[in-house]
Amino acid sequence: MDKIPPKKILGPLLILLGLLPLFVYAVKIRHLFIPRATDTAQTTKVMVIDFEPGAVRQTYGWNDPQILENQFISDVTSVSGGNFNYQIVNRQVVNDFPVKADGFKYTIDTFNTCWTNRSTCHSPDTADYLKVLNDYDVCGKRNRGEIDELWLWGGPYFGYWEAVMAGPGAFSTNAPPLTGTSCQKKLNIMGFNYERGVSEMLEDLGHRVEGTMRQVYGSWTAGSDSHAWNKFTLLDKDSPGKANCGNVHFAPNSTSDYDWGNTRTVASNCEDWVNYPNLTGATQSFNCSKWSCDGYGYKKWWLSHLPKAAGVAPDGKLTNWWEYVIDYDSAISPTPTPTPTPTPLSFPPGDANGDCAVTIADYVILLNHYGQSGCV
Repeated sequence: MDKIPPKKILGPLLILLGLLPLFVYAVKIRHLFIPRATDTAQTTKVMVIDFEPGAVRQTYGWNDPQILENQFISDVTSVSGGNFNYQIVNRQVVNDFPVKADGFKYTIDTFNTCWTNRSTCHSPDTADYLKVLNDYDVCGKRNRGEIDELWLWGGPYFGYWEAVMAGPGAFSTNAPPLTGTSCQKKLNIMGFNYERGVSEMLEDLGHRVEGTMRQVYGSWTAGSDSHAWNKFTLLDKDSPGKANCGNVHFAPNSTSDYDWGNTRTVASNCEDWVNYPNLTGATQSFNCSKWSCDGYGYKKWWLSHLPKAAGVAPDGKLTNWWEYVIDYDSAISPTPTPTPTPTPLSFPPGDANGDCAVTIADYVILLNHYGQSGCV
């Protein structure tokens, strides 16, 4: 076999030796350009069932649900730091009243009488959730992955809970969990009232947060700092001088329910929660001016302080509490341990046989294989 003259090999060899360090460097930094799953916000697919009997809403001048939805979605995306991105994928408008759990259903006349004279309103008030889920194949849609949660719209006395959950392992978010459904996955159901506004929608979500975090930590005890959720919700009225962020109904400085306009100044650690889980203990003194002294501003302020950092806290809970609120089962599922990527050895340029030394043996390998092509 004819041998290739060494001079013809020298040029290509120098080129290869020059490119080798660049290749090794590229291997080392390739992970910087692979997006992590936690970098992508989750989209929550929503089914809306809007009960609109006759012209009741228009007669009383109540709000347009779609206008309220748009502002609510915008607010939730903002306060969650982009973690909660709603997408309405299915909308049903029903020209009727929902049936109550005991089979009663309002007519236009009986509802108008109820609204005029509240003592005539039907009791028990709760809607027949199982009928709604069955009539509109809600659990089927959830089981097939078509939707993630359900929003019910209606007026006063339509019988909705602010938040309720169905499915296996369902727990109380603001009402006893629904049983007897065909849902094979947890389903969050929000009950919205178009006689009210976006502030009340955020309050509904806030109660869902409270119920979810009570489930995560196993308890919720006023005045206790025994775990992170208890500490987050501390009030000055329960723990003077130790307030944190309060809860949906009580601001850190509130002295009574819905007391969001209280001008009393208290010391609070709430602003420190942006550092969670690395709390510093720093306090600020403030009053209701922090949230413009109204309920709408307060609920946005409170929700915006829920921890939302990536990772796991020393207590073993996620540091992004929104993940529990969005999809509880996914949040508590064990995260697979990724297979570590071997750190590539830094071979000296020209080390063809990988023995970490450039010797005549490397030259012989290149000489014997120079000009070959094809991969096996």
